[in-house]
Amino acid sequence: MDDEEIEIQVTVSSNRGRYTVEVTVRADGYILRGEETGDAAHSAMDMVLEKLERQVEKYKTRLIKK
Repeated sequence: MDDEEIEIQVTVSSNRGRYTVEVTVRADGYILRGEETGDAAHSAMDMVLEKLERQVEKYKTRLIKK
């Protein structure tokens, strides 16, 4: 197993009853980032995770092509 360092930063903020979730993942020279706003923190988090999953798939495809 590689000793690769992965840094994940999650920020949840609330403004006027709306929640904004920001997630930044730094790994192997790549930065994956997602931000979503919703009426509930958990729904905003779900939407951010979907975005990050799509970005991971793109990242994996790029690695395979190398």
